[in-house]
Amino acid sequence: MTQRPRLIVGISGASGAIFGVRTLEALRELDVESHLILSRAAEVTIAQETEWTVKDVHALADVVHAVEDIGAGPSSGSFRSLGMIVAPCSVRSLSEIAAGIASTLLTRAADVTLKERRDLDDVIARLLEAAPFDQLQLQRLKKRKLLLKDQIVVLDDKLTPDIIA
Repeated sequence: MTQRPRLIVGISGASGAIFGVRTLEALRELDVESHLILSRAAEVTIAQETEWTVKDVHALADVVHAVEDIGAGPSSGSFRSLGMIVAPCSVRSLSEIAAGIASTLLTRAADVTLKERRDLDDVIARLLEAAPFDQLQLQRLKKRKLLLKDQIVVLDDKLTPDIIA
């Protein structure tokens, strides 16, 4: 039996909670396993902005993770997924994700997803498994991967202060 593809869906407290709800509905139609992480502020926003209850939104997801459960599956690099969508994403969540602050499962899962960069690794692995594979395409993908790693190091250097406060 083949495993369904899975995607992590984060809904933070920004206005527009319906975008997260619609994402869950679309994933259900596409038969993609959804792992939902709702921030506390998102629960309030859902109640105020939509006709949905938090329980209804939970029912749309295959798996619901508590935002404070920092040790849940999506917090680990060994948790295989297609990636993560945070919709809507509050300024606070965006700031924590950008700064690498993992104070909740939502921001930790986003941080891990960004660090893993699995999409490119998976494409390279699938290309190697396919016989015969295109050597030129493989070289281009590997170069792209190295370029991305270099860009991440440069960005990390720019964001990390030289002096510890």
